[in-house]
Amino acid sequence: ESDARTNSLIVSGAARIIMWASDCNGNGMPDRCDIDLGAASDTNGNGIPDACGELIYDLDGNGAVDFGDVSLVLLNMGVCPAPCPYDFSGDGLVDSGDLSLLLLQFG
Repeated sequence: ESDARTNSLIVSGAARIIMWASDCNGNGMPDRCDIDLGAASDTNGNGIPDACGELIYDLDGNGAVDFGDVSLVLLNMGVCPAPCPYDFSGDGLVDSGDLSLLLLQFG
């Protein structure tokens, strides 16, 4: 049983909060749910639907993943509490792993 007013799920009389994540394709379903339900593919396993990948990595919003985006990741290295647009791996740190994920989308 769910309560839309609080985004909670009632299980055996206890409320559990559902953490709503990003919805990069704007379909009203969190990206993680799209992936888990098979509505979206995630071939690289980064938790971002493949169709939305480049939108996530285009940090400066210029329509391309380029040196400007690399610079933003490098400038934000270190601890980065959620929500953090530079932490592609979602581990709370901007590090070489996040830079590698960005570079895979470069160009």
